[in-house]
Amino acid sequence: MTAPAPLFAIEDVEKQLGETFASVERTQVEWFITRATAEMRRVIPLIDDRVATGELDPVLVTGVGIDVVSGALDAVRRGRGVRSVQYPEFSTEYFKAAADELIALSPWQIDQLSPVVAEPGAFNLSLSGGE
Repeated sequence: MTAPAPLFAIEDVEKQLGETFASVERTQVEWFITRATAEMRRVIPLIDDRVATGELDPVLVTGVGIDVVSGALDAVRRGRGVRSVQYPEFSTEYFKAAADELIALSPWQIDQLSPVVAEPGAFNLSLSGGE
């Protein structure tokens, strides 16, 4: 079984970050895109349908995906498990990196991709079965 196409491309990531990835890093970013796409589809199961029908803006989907990939790329460049590095006195703060830390959607990102739910308000119930 072939996996569906990613929700965004490496060129999108390069455009937003203003850089061109060389061979090894390019392969890594492509894998991050694959993982981010899978995570977005897992968390928002109808994401492809909503993009296809125009209910969800593909630019928004691409932006969220790029943000996830960018975060993973930053974590790898900084060093997994490194919380902060300070200069000129060199000091590094470490933490135990969780397995899902590299590719994960934040609650805000999930909210951006989730269907808009109407605010609860007053409503009428018809007891006669009519509308």
